[in-house]
Formats: sequence, structure tokens, C-alpha cells
Amino acid sequence: MTGLAYLNLSNNKFAEFPSELSEFTKLETLDLSNNYLSSIPSEVANLTSLQSLRIGYNRLTSLPPGD
Repeated sequence: MTGLAYLNLSNNKFAEFPSELSEFTKLETLDLSNNYLSSIPSEVANLTSLQSLRIGYNRLTSLPPGD
């Protein structure tokens, strides 16, 4: 399942970024919109194929630093 390219986890009431997602290195699009996330961890950088990260309509107060 790590070969998954698109994953829609919107509208799930997640309060934390699911740590298991860092294993999905082939993921190109990740939709986490409309949840309760307050931060995005630096492990999101492990998603090396990611082209689109949808994080709108959350409770974000911090993002990982950019390189």
C-alpha cells in the first residue's frame, strides 16, 4: 500500500497528523482539509513524491520549517 498516489483524509476530525503517513513515499496528493490539525510535523518531508498537500480549514498554528 505504500505505492498509493492519492489519499483523501478530509473531514475526519484528526487532531494530529497521522504518523503512519510518512511511510507513503509514493504519495503525490494528500488531502487533510477540514480536520482539527494544529500543526504539520517535519516528517512530512519524507513524502518525497508529494506534489499537493491540502490542509485548508484546520486549526494550524505552525508549519515545519522549509529548506
